Amino acid sequence: MAAPNTPEFQISFPTPHIAHVEITRPKKLNSFSDSMFTQLGQVFTYLSSPDNLDVRCIVLSGAGPNFTTGLDLQAGLQAAQQDSTKDLFRQNLETQKLIQRWQDDVSAIAKCTKPVIAVMHGYCFGLAIDIASACCIRIASSDAKLSIKEIDIGIAADIGTLSRFPKCVGNLGWVKELAYTGRTFGAAEAEKHGYVQYVEADKESALKKALAVAEQIAGKTPVGIRGVKDVLDYAVDNRVEDGLRYVKVWNGAALQTGDVKEAIMSGMEKRKARYEKL
Repeated sequence: MAAPNTPEFQISFPTPHIAHVEITRPKKLNSFSDSMFTQLGQVFTYLSSPDNLDVRCIVLSGAGPNFTTGLDLQAGLQAAQQDSTKDLFRQNLETQKLIQRWQDDVSAIAKCTKPVIAVMHGYCFGLAIDIASACCIRIASSDAKLSIKEIDIGIAADIGTLSRFPKCVGNLGWVKELAYTGRTFGAAEAEKHGYVQYVEADKESALKKALAVAEQIAGKTPVGIRGVKDVLDYAVDNRVEDGLRYVKVWNGAALQTGDVKEAIMSGMEKRKARYEKL
């Protein structure tokens, strides 16, 4: 699979086994056009592909001071423009197809086979919450301003926030208040409720922290990390009994790999582990 070639998403590899994805539309505050959804899906599908077995963790941030201000409303209205020659039912189906496509592109982050760390900085509005909630870990700069903004244009957030955001925190009342009011909240409040795991002084510090966490993850067995991600994702949406059955089957296979022996021996010998590609 060829690497996505787009000026609006840049992929770099700052250290071995770590990919850094940047949203690069800073003059538009990294707001999303219709085509950027497709590009986003392509980027994370590419990083999950067999062409990138060396990649073990991904960091996602925005170029410039802001993560993203969400959907570019003008571009969004153009994408959602209806064919007036069609009846209302068929127009509705077209709208649903558009929303489904955008949902699928953002879901490529959640479905990625590697852990993804979001660096939330500056404005993080609307779609920013959809995207960050699809990530595994969130690290914010102290100046980050977050909002579930969709209520201010008269709709329910429909690209993942209302499905994923409540599962990232433990306070449904807080989630509902934010979704009902659309108010802006800061990094400290997000950390208090468990939405972000670390708050750093500025974007540079937040990115540095994200890369440090990514390096810790990348140093672990790829088989183990893949297993932890799959089992946790499965457990969130299923019963405890189902989760136990799932991890039993997973580890039945994982225990047959050389990664387990290497993890144990490297610990006993106090050396850096060396793992094969998946």
